Amino acid sequence: MKKVLFSLFVVMVTFASCGTDAVKFNDTIVNEERSLEAPITEYSNKLGQAMASNSYEGIKELGDSLLLKIDKSIEVIKNLKTPSGGEKFKETSIEYFESAKKIVALGNKAESLGSEPTEEQVTAFSEEYGNMIKEIAERTNAYLAVQKEFAKEKNMKLK
Repeated sequence: MKKVLFSLFVVMVTFASCGTDAVKFNDTIVNEERSLEAPITEYSNKLGQAMASNSYEGIKELGDSLLLKIDKSIEVIKNLKTPSGGEKFKETSIEYFESAKKIVALGNKAESLGSEPTEEQVTAFSEEYGNMIKEIAERTNAYLAVQKEFAKEKNMKLK
């Protein structure tokens, strides 16, 4: 889980000869993504520990704080001036961040399992969480593919 969430938010970008608006647009999205790396890693680690110990104290509070940060990043992206050809990248970026919100919201629900969850509760939660991880992987792939298309169109080089 930690590896998947961490990899979702790691994209390194360098630029070569492209329009200032396109660079600023891409930089802003990447910077929003990077600003969430540490909080998501922290949340993921604490959720994993909580699930292992059946002690969810502080998870919802940490998750709610993370949800606010993700909402802020989404608003920043929504308010970006979109260069020509950037509409799909913007839309896919928002979907990507929205999927991060979904998994954090789901993680917050782990608290409802209590200190002595039944095997059925744990199994149901684990399956739902696993399905959400798959959805995020799909959103990540879509985000990266669209970012590559945008970079190619704007003569940007991604690493």
